[in-house]
Amino acid sequence: MPRTRQMHIARIKQAIKQVLAHTLFASGVLPYLARRKLRGRCVVLMYHRVLPDESRAASMSHGAITVGRNVFRQHMQYLQTHFIPLDQTAFMAGLQAEKTFADQSCLITFDDGWKDNYTHAWPILRELQVPATIFLSSGFIGTAKRFWQERLTERLLTVHELVQHNEEVKRDFGTRFQNTPFSAVLNGTGGDVREAIATCTQALKAQPVAKIDTTIATLTQILAQHAPVRAEADDFMDWEQVRQMQQGAISFGAHGVNHRIMTRPDVDLQDELIVAKRVIEAKTRQPVTTMSYPNGNYNADVVARVRRAGYRAAFSVEPGHVRAGDDPYTVKRININGDSAPNIPMLLARIVGLW
Repeated sequence: MPRTRQMHIARIKQAIKQVLAHTLFASGVLPYLARRKLRGRCVVLMYHRVLPDESRAASMSHGAITVGRNVFRQHMQYLQTHFIPLDQTAFMAGLQAEKTFADQSCLITFDDGWKDNYTHAWPILRELQVPATIFLSSGFIGTAKRFWQERLTERLLTVHELVQHNEEVKRDFGTRFQNTPFSAVLNGTGGDVREAIATCTQALKAQPVAKIDTTIATLTQILAQHAPVRAEADDFMDWEQVRQMQQGAISFGAHGVNHRIMTRPDVDLQDELIVAKRVIEAKTRQPVTTMSYPNGNYNADVVARVRRAGYRAAFSVEPGHVRAGDDPYTVKRININGDSAPNIPMLLARIVGLW
C-alpha cells in the first residue's frame, strides 16, 4: 500500500477515535470506565518530553515521545483533580503491600532526562503539586551528547532538503543506501519524510551499536562538504537541575548509562545497570531503587541482572494497570504523547485501554 494512502487511512482512524472518545467522555462512560478499571489499582503513565508547540514541531525527537506544554498542563490538572497522584515511595509501598492501591491511583513517570522536563514539565508539576519520577540515562546528563535517534533524524532531514537541488548528494546517498529503508527519504514529502525516518530508526534499532554508529558516521561524511550540522536543541538536564527538582517532589531512577537496549548481546549490562545506579546515587545523594528498560526491552536474564544490581522495581512499556503484589520487575506503563492523547477524552481512552 502506498505510504500516502497509509497516512490518509491513519488520519481517518485518528479522527474516528477523537469523535468516539469525546462522545464517551461527554456521556460519562469514560470516567465511569476509569473508576471501574482502576478500583484498587494504579495506572503508571509514561511521558518523555514536554515542549511548547513550536519547539515540538522543530524537535528532532519523534512525536511518539513528545507532548505539548499546554496539553501536558491539561493532563496534570485533570489527574490532580480526578485521580490520586502518588510519589515513588507511596507507589512502591502499594506495589509491595498486601492491601490494594487507593482507587484511581496514578504515578507520573518520565524516561531519559530531557532538559524540558526541568524547564517545561517541572513548573507545572510544582504548581499543581503533582509528584513524578524521572528515569535518567546517566551518561547524557550534564553533557552535550544526543541520542542516536535525534542525530539520525537531523542528518536525514538535511539529506532530504539537499537532494532536492544537489545531484551529488542525491547520487552519493542513493548509492550507499539503495535498497534499504533509507531510500524512502529521497522521495518523501511533508510529514511523509518524518514517517520514512521513523521507519529507518526502527530498522536500525535491531542492529548492533557499531552498525548504528557507522551509519550515522556515513551520513555525516556525505553531508560534510554540503551543509553544516544543525544546531541541536534536544538537550538533557544537568546535575544541578536534577538536584533542584529533587527538592520539589521529583524522584529519580535509572535508565541505563547510554540508553542501550539491554537484551542485545553487545550491550554491557554491568555498565548500564550498576554504573548508572552508582552515578545517580553519587550525584543525588539518595539511593536509586528503580529503573526503566530502555525501549522497553527485557528478558529473563536482564530481569535477573536488574534484581542482582539492587533495584527493587523496573518499569516496562507494556500497557496495563498495576495491582498490589504484581511483579515489581515488569511494571506496566501506558505511553502518553501529544498525538495519542491531545485532550482529556483521548487521555482517558488511553488510560482505560480503548486503544
